[in-house]
Amino acid sequence: GLTLPPGSHGDFLMGNFRDMPSHHEWETYSEWQKKYRDLIYLNVLGTSLLYVNSAKMAYELFDKRWAIYSDRPILPMVGLYVLLFYTIGMMPYGERWRQHCHAFHQNFSTTVLAQHSPVQIKHSR
Repeated sequence: GLTLPPGSHGDFLMGNFRDMPSHHEWETYSEWQKKYRDLIYLNVLGTSLLYVNSAKMAYELFDKRWAIYSDRPILPMVGLYVLLFYTIGMMPYGERWRQHCHAFHQNFSTTVLAQHSPVQIKHSR
């Protein structure tokens, strides 16, 4: 599989909880950047954290490669509701999402909605 970026290993139960700064966080993040570089992986109480510690890395990941790393969170309980009302906001990125967004913009753009204004005005009086 893929390897994780470098970071402090932490302990078995707490992970990196004790490593997390409680004040002057920027100083700790600066130290971590010198030690581990621009991407830092930590696990705090079972939650995986990835620190992007430079503007260059942020641009590389979130601007140039956004389609690879962007997706919606998986929410099991919401999944039951979404089965009934599958919304664009909950869809994972991909071809189906693009098709739904395209259809949405075709039917709900400001120019299309402006065409319905006379009918809406007539029936609102």
